[in-house]
Amino acid sequence: MPTLLDTVADIAEVIEAHADEAEQDRRLPAGTVAALVDADLMRMCVPAVYGGPEVAPPEMIEAISAVAHADGAAGWCSMIASTTSSLSAYLPAEVAARIYGDPSVVTGGVFAPNGAAHEDSVDDVNGLRVTGRW
Repeated sequence: MPTLLDTVADIAEVIEAHADEAEQDRRLPAGTVAALVDADLMRMCVPAVYGGPEVAPPEMIEAISAVAHADGAAGWCSMIASTTSSLSAYLPAEVAARIYGDPSVVTGGVFAPNGAAHEDSVDDVNGLRVTGRW
């Protein structure tokens, strides 16, 4: 069975090929994001019960380091998204399953009380509107 580092090695060429574009555009190109998402490298902290890889911290650090070796920005984004995905372990199970059960979901941010969420409805879809300063 391939390890997470094997998976990173498999997509490193794609990440490296888009590194200059990422630097120029100041955002990860779609091809890089797709490769990271498809390899589950943006949600390494999602528990297996929600379909996540539930990676142990040392393995996650090695994987992030390997991604960063291919492109520093991709490594940074993989780290932010994966560590933020640890929120899935603290949410009510039905909420975590709804959000993180979709393998294409990528989250990012910090756990800091700098904003507020308010119930809101946009185009007949109920949800939360987040406001604040980050």
